[in-house]
Amino acid sequence: MKTFQKITLTLSFALVALFFSFATVSCDDDDDSNNTNNINNVNNTNNATTASIRVLHLSPDAPGVDIYVNGETSVVTNLMFPEGTEFLEVDAGTYTFNVTATNTPVDQSVLDIENAMLMGGSAYTAVAYDNLGDIKALLLEEDWSGLEAGDIRVRAIHTAASVGEVDIWEISDPENPTALFTNVGFGDVGAYMDLPAGAYILGIDVDDDMVPDLRYDLPALPEGTIANIFAVAEMQEVYLIVQLN
Repeated sequence: MKTFQKITLTLSFALVALFFSFATVSCDDDDDSNNTNNINNVNNTNNATTASIRVLHLSPDAPGVDIYVNGETSVVTNLMFPEGTEFLEVDAGTYTFNVTATNTPVDQSVLDIENAMLMGGSAYTAVAYDNLGDIKALLLEEDWSGLEAGDIRVRAIHTAASVGEVDIWEISDPENPTALFTNVGFGDVGAYMDLPAGAYILGIDVDDDMVPDLRYDLPALPEGTIANIFAVAEMQEVYLIVQLN
């Protein structure tokens, strides 16, 4: 099971950032074979006949979940908030993914991702988000191509149910802030942005006044890193989760 690094931030209201490199599915013990049901784990695929997909649980009040494929095979078990899986290799094609509470039959699913077309040679992240009563899904296609030496690639995904439209600024130099993502609504996915590798200070403006209300210190990431940055709300706490390739 992956170790989490918790980073406390300077902020205008309670904010905690969690820095994750999602690599395994949590379970009741450390044997990942309970979670992947004979599907190969991969980091990427260049095989035109197979695709890679990982799953991320970002519904804060939902229990642990099982993931079924096409209403039949359970491929992930007891995935807890806010955990994610390794990439799983599957045949290219169109799938339905069914999400149930752990140890619950597939016909009692709380979320179905239907007609998900997984293209050969591509990688995807499936995300369950929002509170349980309104649980939703995103299917994100990853892009690891064409990253220049010395750069990292990031994008912002807004999954914080209690927070409205946001702007995200780079504020390492307070005198010269740079808008990275603007008008990102709940459920929206920002475009990828390539940046020089290094540490950054991100400011999140939640009320569109061009003044960051939240501050997040992004640790220095090595060149070649691809990162999804999720805004998440849990109870009265808002924080960021960084998911690495």
